[in-house]
Amino acid sequence: MRRVAAQSMKKIQSHLLSNVACSMEKALPSRFSRDGAVFSPWVTVASLLHLVMPDSKNGYEPFLDELAVYNEEVHGITGENQGGTFSRARYKITQDMLEKSVHACTKVCQQYAKDMLPNSKGYRLIAIDGSRLNLPISKSNMKEFKSQSYQGKKCADQPQALVVAVTDVITREVIAHETISCRGSERQIAKDLVKLIPPNSVVLLDTGFPARYLVEELEHHDLKYIMRMLTGSNAWVSTKAFQKTRKNDARIHISHDGYDLRVRYIGMPKKTGRPPKGKKQRPTILMTNLKKRDWSLRQVGLLYKSRWGIETAFREMKHVLSMNRIHARKSEGVRQEVACACVIMVLIATLELIALHNSNKEIDGPFNKNKYRANRISIIKLIQIITRELFSRRKIYAIWKQLMRVGKRARPVKKGRSFERRCKSVDGIWKQKQRRR
Repeated sequence: MRRVAAQSMKKIQSHLLSNVACSMEKALPSRFSRDGAVFSPWVTVASLLHLVMPDSKNGYEPFLDELAVYNEEVHGITGENQGGTFSRARYKITQDMLEKSVHACTKVCQQYAKDMLPNSKGYRLIAIDGSRLNLPISKSNMKEFKSQSYQGKKCADQPQALVVAVTDVITREVIAHETISCRGSERQIAKDLVKLIPPNSVVLLDTGFPARYLVEELEHHDLKYIMRMLTGSNAWVSTKAFQKTRKNDARIHISHDGYDLRVRYIGMPKKTGRPPKGKKQRPTILMTNLKKRDWSLRQVGLLYKSRWGIETAFREMKHVLSMNRIHARKSEGVRQEVACACVIMVLIATLELIALHNSNKEIDGPFNKNKYRANRISIIKLIQIITRELFSRRKIYAIWKQLMRVGKRARPVKKGRSFERRCKSVDGIWKQKQRRR
């Protein structure tokens, strides 16, 4: 039995990890257009993947020193310092090259994870949200991404980028993303990303996204959605009409530019949700097109509660990966590092599913009683070893055996965990608040 399990495991790992590397390499050209390039396109992309790993957030220069020593030892690239060579090579990677490589990785991972993807009554839970990333101060970043403003005035000198992502809230897989200026509109980008959402999905949206044209776009693509509505003076007329009925579940009519639609409004108990520090508790009102005969009020509330998975995914990207310390001083480099972080998130989600599936454990879900999550930090460290070896086949099988051990160590999710909502970043909101004063 052990020999059969080892053979099947070896077959799976050769078809996943090695195929990811091969597919990404085939999506790239064999060499750059100019002759004499020290770094090939594939070695450059693999080095970018290693750049977003946790140990690289200490700085760009330590990473370049490690890269110079590694390339001299493994690939025969000689010279005192290859840092400048890599910096020139990474900006030869065009956006089209990177998108093809990312698509190739995502396609391979989806082929192996499609039978293991968690769902709720046949629907995947997808969330759309945005998060801001601090960038190095440079003319290119300031021109492209700008800095945060408050009441029409600049309140910080540090440029920031807004990353709007479409994420599976259960596996935290980043399906699609867009990097724009921090002063851009999340809703407009969300409208463009709706067409990339897979079918049979329930889209979860927070209070920053209610817009009639976005609802119309979701209905046009035949997607289910749950959207939290604003209350108070900025609330929709339909939301105010629902509040006057004092019901927990009702059908309300909305219209926009000749587009008429009847949607379902749900009022959740006030105890649900946790407001930011210093703000009052507000009622939670959800708008959805899920039918009442198929989805009860409690089930809709549990579905929307799982939206927190996208916030956890952003936290992993910013604080576990090196997205909170982006190294690039050019806009092209910023988008490269964000795209590579999304590739790492796809690999983490796929490997976690396989590790749990191999141990016959069900992943965390909104309706699961026995919930399990693998140690994602361990998975990240294993991926870091793979990227350090540039997806070479020498140590992949040893990494795969260790990954299976990670799945066996998965523990049940602790219930009722609560943390204070505050910014822990050195260059985060504290600096902005001081400037506002």
